[in-house]
Amino acid sequence: MAVDPATVSYLLSSIASTAKIIEFGMSLRRRPSEKEVADATAAADSYASAKYGVSSNAVLAMSKGSWSKPIVEGINERIQETRERSIEIIKSNMDDYDKEKRLRDQRRSFCAQLNQMKNYNGGILPPDMQEEWNQVCFDYVP
Repeated sequence: MAVDPATVSYLLSSIASTAKIIEFGMSLRRRPSEKEVADATAAADSYASAKYGVSSNAVLAMSKGSWSKPIVEGINERIQETRERSIEIIKSNMDDYDKEKRLRDQRRSFCAQLNQMKNYNGGILPPDMQEEWNQVCFDYVP
C-alpha cells in the first residue's frame, strides 16, 4: 500500500535531523549554550529538509514500498520522542556521566527504530538513509 510522499518525507527528514542532533550531543565535552543548541538544531533541520524533499529518490521509493501509513506514523512518533528527549538531555544541567549515559540510551532507541525500518524494508535501508545508520548506529547490535 502506497504512503503519501509528504508523510515519508517528514519521517526521513526527522530521522536525518535526529541523527545530527544525537551526533552533536555525543560529541560534546561541555555544557552547550542555548544558542549552540538552537544553532545545531536549526542546522540539523536544514540539512534534513534539503536531503529529503518530497521528490527525493528515497522518499519516492519508500512511499511506493510495502509501508503503511500507521507504520510510518508510529516510527515517526518514536523518532520525534527520541529527538525531543535528546535535546532536553543536551540542554540539561546533569553531570557529564549521566548526560553521556542518557544520550547513549537515546542513540540506542534511535538505532532500534532504524533497525525496525530495515526489517520492514527487507533488511536494507534506502541508500540515502544508510548514511545516518553509518554515522550514528555503526556499532548497534539488536
